[in-house]
Amino acid sequence: MDEIENFFTKEKDPFYMGGKREGKREEKLETALNMKKLGISILLIAKATGLTKEQIMNIDLAKKP
Repeated sequence: MDEIENFFTKEKDPFYMGGKREGKREEKLETALNMKKLGISILLIAKATGLTKEQIMNIDLAKKP
C-alpha cells in the first residue's frame, strides 16, 4: 500500500508534473502578452519571462481578450 501512496505523491506523479509545467508555460505566455499590449520591447519581455524572442513575436494579440 505504501508503494501506491508513494507513486501518487505530487512530486512523482508524471501527470501532475506535466500539468504544472504547462501551467507555468501558460502563465509566462499570458505575462508576455500583457507586456506586449503595454508596448514593452520584445527584448525586455524575453528577459523578464525567459521566453525566446520568437515565442514572444508569435503571440497573437488579436486572439486574446
